Amino acid sequence: NQNDHTRNDMLLGQLGFRYFKHVNLFTLSSEFKAFGGHTFQSQDYERIVLNATYDDPPTIGDPPVSDGDFTGTTTVSRKNNSTPVGFDLRAEGSYRAFRHVDLRAGFQLIYFGQGIWRGATPASNFNQNDNNQQLVMPGLTFGIAVNR
Repeated sequence: NQNDHTRNDMLLGQLGFRYFKHVNLFTLSSEFKAFGGHTFQSQDYERIVLNATYDDPPTIGDPPVSDGDFTGTTTVSRKNNSTPVGFDLRAEGSYRAFRHVDLRAGFQLIYFGQGIWRGATPASNFNQNDNNQQLVMPGLTFGIAVNR
């Protein structure tokens, strides 16, 4: 059994702008924010090996002679600091369906160019020490706005 827990606690500052344009019943908006700061990273890695010994030769239904030998179990904890930088981009459109109700849809992209510790990934060739990785989070948004 293997457990790998990685945390990135961030303290970031951001600078950005918003743009709104009203066209008849539609409202188009965009938002861009650049950010940077400091990340306090930690990782706990645990590999649990449980060995059970049976009589020689074992038969079906025999209980183990010894159960609970954890020889080979490893636990490692690490901490690190890094400097993440990136941006948050959002584009949205809304349609005034009723007097006080808007239907909204949009796209958002959050990008960290560096400073993320995701643990061992195929992109890092399963390297546990690769603590300066990129992260891309795209998404779609849908919703209703009530304007009172």
